Amino acid sequence: MKKICATFLLSLNLVAFANTNTTAPTTAAAATATATATTSASATANASAIDGYWSTIDDKTGKPKAFVEIITKDNIIYAIVRGGYPVNGVVPHNICSKCPSPFTNQPVTNMQIMWGVSYNANDKDYDGGQILDPDSGNIYRVMLTPSADNQSLKVHGYIGIPLLGRTQMWYRLTTDQFNALMKEYPQ
Repeated sequence: MKKICATFLLSLNLVAFANTNTTAPTTAAAATATATATTSASATANASAIDGYWSTIDDKTGKPKAFVEIITKDNIIYAIVRGGYPVNGVVPHNICSKCPSPFTNQPVTNMQIMWGVSYNANDKDYDGGQILDPDSGNIYRVMLTPSADNQSLKVHGYIGIPLLGRTQMWYRLTTDQFNALMKEYPQ
């Protein structure tokens, strides 16, 4: 697996995009090109199906922990922490003190914690990337499994084989819910 420079990833300006193809094929070559573009558009559509805001649930406490944004750019999926839920009435302003460089001592809010994930059309899953646990500073390989209604997401981080690891549930937030959280818990 290619190791992607985290510094480069942090500097990316992530903007979701759409790939559409509305031209009807007129020749065999055009039909092949259209089929390839349609497959690519399908992969893009599936990759971006999980874009949006998500509420993370701590796999140890079962309580809401943070709200993140998933973004797809060039068929690669990223997640960025946008804020945290209060702990004992206090909104956390955590610093990633245990994290490796370039995350060391950086604020967790607005930190990119997942990168390099892609949709695998053959297996119909999301994998191939990594996720950072800001609490431990560990970086894990990651697999994402959305529910059938796309309202929840199993986020499985592991080292080595997928059988071993941790799974968190993330729940989709509407834009209105996300905006209300940002207003209620200013970061």
